[in-house]
Amino acid sequence: MIGRHEERIFLLGQLHAAPSVPPRIILVDGPMGSGKTALVTSALAEIERPVLLARADRFAGASPLASARPVIESLLDADLQQMIEEHSLRGILRECITVLRERDAIITIDDAQWLDPMSSQFFADLISGTAPLTVLLAYRQAMAPVRLIDTARSAGASIEHLSVGPLADPDIATLSAGVSTEQRRIIVETADGNPLFARTLRAAFLRHPDATTLDEVLPLGRGPRSELLRSVVSADVRALPACARRTLEAVAVLGAIDPARLAALTGGDVAEDLVLLRRHGLIDDESSEAIHPVVRSSTYQSATEDDLADLHRRAAALAGTTPLESAEHLSRLRSHLTDDDLSVLLDTAEHALGTDPASVERWLRASLHLREPRRDLLLARALALSGRVDEAAPLLEPLLDLPGHGAEARALLAHALRMSGQPDEAHEVLSSYAGPRIPALLLELAATSSLTDGHDPADPLLIELSAAHGEPYASASAALRTIALLNTGNIGAARREFDGVLAAMLARPAEELREVMDAAACAVWCAYMLDELPQGIEFGERMLRIARRFGRMSVQPLLYCALAFCLTQAGRLEDADAAADLAVETAERYRVPDIVAMARVAQALSAFLQQDMELLRERRDALQASPLPAVRWWRRTAQSALARTSAMLGEPIPHVLVTDPPDVTTPLRYADAATVALFEGDTETARRYYEEGRQLALDYGVASQSALLGVLLSGVIAGDGPASAARAIDLLEEARDSFERLGMPCHLSMAVGNLQRLRASATGEALNALTPRETEVADLLADGKTNQEIADALVISRRTAEEHVGNVLRKLGLSSRHGVLSALRGR
Repeated sequence: MIGRHEERIFLLGQLHAAPSVPPRIILVDGPMGSGKTALVTSALAEIERPVLLARADRFAGASPLASARPVIESLLDADLQQMIEEHSLRGILRECITVLRERDAIITIDDAQWLDPMSSQFFADLISGTAPLTVLLAYRQAMAPVRLIDTARSAGASIEHLSVGPLADPDIATLSAGVSTEQRRIIVETADGNPLFARTLRAAFLRHPDATTLDEVLPLGRGPRSELLRSVVSADVRALPACARRTLEAVAVLGAIDPARLAALTGGDVAEDLVLLRRHGLIDDESSEAIHPVVRSSTYQSATEDDLADLHRRAAALAGTTPLESAEHLSRLRSHLTDDDLSVLLDTAEHALGTDPASVERWLRASLHLREPRRDLLLARALALSGRVDEAAPLLEPLLDLPGHGAEARALLAHALRMSGQPDEAHEVLSSYAGPRIPALLLELAATSSLTDGHDPADPLLIELSAAHGEPYASASAALRTIALLNTGNIGAARREFDGVLAAMLARPAEELREVMDAAACAVWCAYMLDELPQGIEFGERMLRIARRFGRMSVQPLLYCALAFCLTQAGRLEDADAAADLAVETAERYRVPDIVAMARVAQALSAFLQQDMELLRERRDALQASPLPAVRWWRRTAQSALARTSAMLGEPIPHVLVTDPPDVTTPLRYADAATVALFEGDTETARRYYEEGRQLALDYGVASQSALLGVLLSGVIAGDGPASAARAIDLLEEARDSFERLGMPCHLSMAVGNLQRLRASATGEALNALTPRETEVADLLADGKTNQEIADALVISRRTAEEHVGNVLRKLGLSSRHGVLSALRGR
């Protein structure tokens, strides 16, 4: 490393240090062509710790996790695309953090200024994790990856900074060996310390050994130094023999030096060409960077559009090229894109919609010169998924009445409007359609109707959908019908309708279920509200995998939110919090505002079950800052939960109990209103609301809600005398049995704890009520004495002993003498 000895020593010192928590971040910046990559590569070569290298590449576009792919695949030893289909991105992140805890690894991100958005998010989350970590970021001067650096600072990371400045003139002179003294002087003067500039100027003089001025080898013109550098490289590229230039263009297209793949692209042997390109300094297969971005950019500028199109088409068809990589190559064909190319691109785009709609948008915009309704539908979907409904609408409107596409276009537009909190507008788009009704349109119309105030639950639509199309539409219809019944408080009919739905849908293949995603999300909500938690969780997790696999990402917020509620009830609070975080993240990304508040409600419930008041306050504040849902049912839930948590925190807000029209969660709103009253000191109102809410839950047959209200009610009535204390114990015993049967461990623990405390208190009072003689009898009973043995020990008749035993059992509230020992233990 000519002229970089001090920088190299500094960098080696940082890389040799042990990884730490919080992470150690090493920043390496410098101007274009300053040799950052060469310096980093040289230092890493001496490190014995494993190195995970990510290279951001603006030429590869913004394919989902393009830059993070090699790091993830190396850590988890698995194909990223397969993982995305089977796991959430948050799940992949957690697995990576787990592996990093066991590995003393260095993550290096070169050209970090070109990170695609999803990779940037991944690395930011990784830095925020708890794994001991060393991360090296190399980037171009004045183009810092601000997001990663800010994340590191917020995580308390130690940050070291190395700026790679210009080389000294003697070092540039050393790099210019092999040319004349005058040529070397010109190189030193013109390169201004930039090693890449020096190498490219040297290559130009080597081609023209008799030249004595720079103008003789290159007409430079005037402009910024970066443009001057590109001009020098472009001249070097144009001066290559045709076959070598073709090979360099192939390297630029692939971004790697792979002789076999390069030969497939160029159609000939590339060995001699690669030797020449190395000699000219245009490629470097000993570095982690096969071709410098400036060389790559200049090569692109020098190549003809026809040549680049041919290479990209060949690259797209190479064995081992992933579908996402093929799509990147095909999108660069632009005017050369054929109908067959577009068909392949659309197939890939449909799958990639889920992980990164921005990439799909970029791919498809390259094909706008071709008329293709399917492309317009996919492009509109990509825009809608990005929350840009206004941009999607002009693409969809010409298709609304187009034969073969009108129904799908209307369903997509209505879906975008519904998910963005405009159910009335969505209903209008759908109800005005008079053409053939495909399942997607019927599903959307039914889903929209069930959420829109003033509309019927769309029974005829569901009957039509079920009768005309069979499974999985029959199960989807039942799920939508169930949610409509729950929304109107008809719980018995809802339970009958939902019977067997989850089992039927779990038995269907993924390819079928992707067509009924919204109804499937409704099924997860139904499972939560009807206490079918294990199957609801299993089905919700499967549907999320299917959503990721087939690009149905606008439904992810709904699925994550429903799953968060199921997981909270099931006591899996860490998983529930993660699911709620993902619900908020995806809701904000895909502009589904109603879900944000609902996810915050789930997290507030989780904090309550964790008995963490500071966490509850934090989550109350997040709920308070969330947009109020447009859907009536969710709006009331969010308002009620906010009032409850605020009261518990000693910061009451005005709240009115709303019970009409009733729905399946109305008992919980009674509980919320009762809690508000209780913390305001109105015990009588609290008792009344708890009683009414519990009775309604019993009428509905929703055991989880009646059990919860029983626990809350027991706390209010327990101190009102022996009879009330006995009833409180009965309520807690019933709740304990229900929570145990339903698999709700956190609620079970709460019921059991309250039951133990109440029993201990009741027993203490009963013991105080015993006479001295009854206390003696109780002690003998605890020792296992019979009535005759008690009579002999106390020198009393057997009949008198029996009377004392009866009084002891009655006062202690016991049905047999076997419980006396336990009762006396707390004395």
